[in-house]
Parts: sequence; structure tokens; C-alpha cells
Amino acid sequence: MPPLSVVEEDFLAPVVQALLREWGRETETEFGSRPTRGSMVSPNDFEPPKGAFFVAMLSGAAVGCAGLRRLNDTEGEVKRLFVSTLARRQGVAGVLLSAVEQRAAAVRFSSLRLDTNSDAAVALFVSLGYRPIVDYNGNPNARHWLEKRLCRPTRC
Repeated sequence: MPPLSVVEEDFLAPVVQALLREWGRETETEFGSRPTRGSMVSPNDFEPPKGAFFVAMLSGAAVGCAGLRRLNDTEGEVKRLFVSTLARRQGVAGVLLSAVEQRAAAVRFSSLRLDTNSDAAVALFVSLGYRPIVDYNGNPNARHWLEKRLCRPTRC
């Protein structure tokens, strides 16, 4: 596999915006509409220290992204996890999620939540330790909600 790395980027950086446009086009094609109210995000959501946005680079090309945003004092949320079609099935999503999880643990979140409309994504999330939960955010675009408890340096 070509070299894969993850870098932290500003949400408004051109590389991030290009990936999010691709995510939006794919979402519209796959689900028939652009995301609405329940999945909207703000650039402020991803500002450190409680938020972050990551880009996966494969052989120097941006191929995926994922964001961490604060839900409350103890929980974070994974947003905009996306891997370009040509880079799928190469472990990119897992590497991105690992970066998000490491940052979430570093800022002392005890759990991470996410939502998705993709049945295929659920299998990936479950394989990485996420468990189904009830709807926590009222996102009308989602059909699945998941959570992962995080280990902290002082406890697991």
C-alpha cells in the first residue's frame, strides 16, 4: 500500500473544502438529497482544543477526512468521515477514526458518537468498537447512531 498519513487541517482550508464538496456530491447521489439541518456543521465546531479536522493523504493526495467536535463536556462527535471512492478498502477510514479517537481521548472525552445513513458503514464502525445507540441528535438524514467508549490514561 502507498504511504498513508493523516494531517490536521483547518476546516476552511481548500483541501478540506474540496473533500467536503466530493462528500456532498456523493451524499446527494446516494441518498437523493443534500444533507439538511441535522447534519449541518460550522467551522467553529472543529476549532482546537475540543475540536479538530483531519485529512488523510495517500501518496501525497488528499483522499479522506474526518472531524471531531464537542457535544458536551464529556462527549465528542465524529463528523464528515469521508473516503474518496478510489481510496476505499485501503484502511483509510480506520486511520482517520484513530486520529479522531486519539484527539478525543487527549481532550478527555469519555466517549465518541456518530450517525450515518449507510448500512455498509455500520459494519466498519462496529468492527472498530462502536456500538449502536438510540438517536442522540435527531438527524433526519441518519438511520444509525453509534458510540464508542474511550480509554483515558487513568482508566479504561
